[in-house]
Amino acid sequence: MNTTTEKKDKYNTQVIDHVERNGNEEYQIARKEKDGKFFIDLRIFYIPEGTEGLFIPKKQGIWIPEELRTEVITGLVQAKDYPTPALPEGKEVVSEVVCDIALPDGDMLRVSKGRGTINAFVDLRRCYKDKKSGEFRETKKGVSILESSLDGVIEGLQKSEREPASSEA
Repeated sequence: MNTTTEKKDKYNTQVIDHVERNGNEEYQIARKEKDGKFFIDLRIFYIPEGTEGLFIPKKQGIWIPEELRTEVITGLVQAKDYPTPALPEGKEVVSEVVCDIALPDGDMLRVSKGRGTINAFVDLRRCYKDKKSGEFRETKKGVSILESSLDGVIEGLQKSEREPASSEA
């Protein structure tokens, strides 16, 4: 698959996997490095109308600190097994929190399972702590994974484990 990640790559991007989302969208799982720290980037890519099948990134995505990869995979597996909430009449979207994963900076990643009028999904979203209320609030930084693509995303994240550095004697 063609994806546009070759523009001046200041993050030393290594694409790990592509998972189909729908006909003109895919999830891309990549390893990135920033300031000596490694992250897993889970992002939606799409093919714009009138192009030659070249995938470009959307804003919907999230950087996961590499040291939390296992916790995120565990949270996604829990979400897979979590019952899909019923959509109350008159509502377009409903979701329930499955688990929260603490981030090193005091924020957190929230895994929730939901349903819209068309698809069931698992949402992975960054949350910040509101200074006034002390409650965690969701940000726009995140990605909704269609239930039909969830197994592929979990497998892709499992492939993202870095090889241990070889020690030379």
